[in-house]
Amino acid sequence: MAKRLGRGIPDAAWDFLVEDHYVAEALSREYPDSEDRLFGRLEQLLRLVGQIHSAPAQGTVEPAALAPRIEAVSRLAAESAGGRSEVLDFRRRVLERESPMSRDEAEAYLDTDEARAPHHGKAKETLELLKYQNGHIAYDLHVWAGSPLDELRQLAEQLALVYPWQPEQAASFVLEA
Repeated sequence: MAKRLGRGIPDAAWDFLVEDHYVAEALSREYPDSEDRLFGRLEQLLRLVGQIHSAPAQGTVEPAALAPRIEAVSRLAAESAGGRSEVLDFRRRVLERESPMSRDEAEAYLDTDEARAPHHGKAKETLELLKYQNGHIAYDLHVWAGSPLDELRQLAEQLALVYPWQPEQAASFVLEA
């Protein structure tokens, strides 16, 4: 793909295509046009990201003009992240649900004792910092290592490495999507 594209492929873009199964489909050769579909999706993704990051130095691009592009990239990231096994597993195992919470449910969950308590009642002496931000609130929560909220913190940090989010945004995505 890099040779066909004529340039290197950023790891984040490739990871995104792997998560969306474009790479596996192309490698399986089950469909005759799967390699072309992978290439087209890669070009589309790089074009979107390139347009966001290529604003002229003179500042002639208005922030409002970037908003639709940023939203498109965010929607693509959310589609991909929403199907990740780690996210689905966290929701099932920790939240005991299949679907995301509402904003109000998520904010209430952050304040529950069960979310803050270490698993199996084992007290740990280490506190971790969970940052959480949605369109309504921004929290900095000190949580016990090994607690459900600590698991959320760790998952959010992993997601922020792959997707165009800060850890606090990734944390709200996991709970609220």
